[in-house]
Amino acid sequence: MTTTVRDSAALAFEPTTMPLRWALMVVHHRSAEILGLRRVIAPGSGLELGRSCGAYGDGAFNDPSVSRSHARVEIDPRGALVVSDLGSANGTWVDGTRVAHAALRAGSVLRVGPVLLLAQHGPETYPLRRSEHCPALAWSTADFTERMRRALEARQPLAVSGARPSAWRPHLALAAEQLGLTLVEATSLVAPPHDGERLVLSPSALRTDERSALPERVRGAAALVVSADRLRPEDGWVEVALPALRERLEDLPWIVRGALHEALGEVPELDASYASRLLLSEWPEDVDGVRRWAASVAARPRQAQLVWTGEDLSFAGGPRTQASEGDTRAATRPTDGPSWKVARDGTWFATGEDEPVDLRTRFALSRILRALVSSHLSTPDATVSLDTLMAAGWPGEKLLADSGPNRVYVAIATLRRVGLRDVIERREGGYRIAVDVRTELVEAPPRRHGASA
Repeated sequence: MTTTVRDSAALAFEPTTMPLRWALMVVHHRSAEILGLRRVIAPGSGLELGRSCGAYGDGAFNDPSVSRSHARVEIDPRGALVVSDLGSANGTWVDGTRVAHAALRAGSVLRVGPVLLLAQHGPETYPLRRSEHCPALAWSTADFTERMRRALEARQPLAVSGARPSAWRPHLALAAEQLGLTLVEATSLVAPPHDGERLVLSPSALRTDERSALPERVRGAAALVVSADRLRPEDGWVEVALPALRERLEDLPWIVRGALHEALGEVPELDASYASRLLLSEWPEDVDGVRRWAASVAARPRQAQLVWTGEDLSFAGGPRTQASEGDTRAATRPTDGPSWKVARDGTWFATGEDEPVDLRTRFALSRILRALVSSHLSTPDATVSLDTLMAAGWPGEKLLADSGPNRVYVAIATLRRVGLRDVIERREGGYRIAVDVRTELVEAPPRRHGASA
């Protein structure tokens, strides 16, 4: 891939008349050749995902964590897109939750091993191909760029809105490049553009007489792009708005990588867990918000920047940070909150000065808490998988595929209800202790009993 080019097969592209189709696009992959590949799923057929499946090319799922036949995605009789796990060893995940069978909505993030795919519901073909600048391309972004290109080609005046210039200017430049046009920054129409040029104007910077000639609906646009030597009220304006980030999730990992590269000078490889959280987190409306977040990351001390692998992410708080360069324990929550004490054998816990909660007769709860504490002591940031917690809580029992995870969910909900709500954190693939805890070897004399499930 060298540049984003217009697909010659889509010259008559008209999205309003095209039928909508379900598709899966690769939005996280270690190979640039696989990233951004999109496969449409036709009614009556399915798409198998796994090491032995070649829907996305040979080796697309070549990873030890992926089974030979891992999952199948198909359209059910009602027209819904559904995924079924095919008995894989490491599970199939939808929006961070392991599933045996689940319906996918537009925007659902499907994880198979280290590969992330995003469910789409849109036209069968795109007007633009992917590139190294934006390998995973959202349909709404492609549509936005195509509408600008068509307006420029027809020499129609164009009003752009929906985001700051930093978000849409690369797409405008791409559309102009495809047509061999030059964009010229201007504050007035005093000097009309030459052939092959388009003026990019801010409505607020225009002279009063020029601004008054604008249709009222476009005076609040972020920018105007014109090729005529004057503006007339009767001009047929094309108005385009760049959708918010939440409406073009396919673009988000690449936007975040670009912002971090600009701020930090380098971007470590993102693992699938981290990339999944990027897609599932709440982000600001435009690219500038992502850049502000990246700048705040760069302003932190080097040892307190991102802990990349498996970290949770939300825009409001940002990723959690590492306490110090020589400390392998990742800082999780502020230390000015309540202190937590937990027995290493999981038989009791206490918050601050509160009386200990007795779990000695709650055998499954005690064993699960012990597994979480043991993992926290050895690797504070590690996630304890559902399979590990099932084996810890009910050792030796053969649990059904659905009943085992449900038992874990009930046990964790009970532990949270009796006092560990702020201690146990749900993460993709399982749970972990999310605060600094002090463990004690000796058994504290319990003074109150844990609640029943």
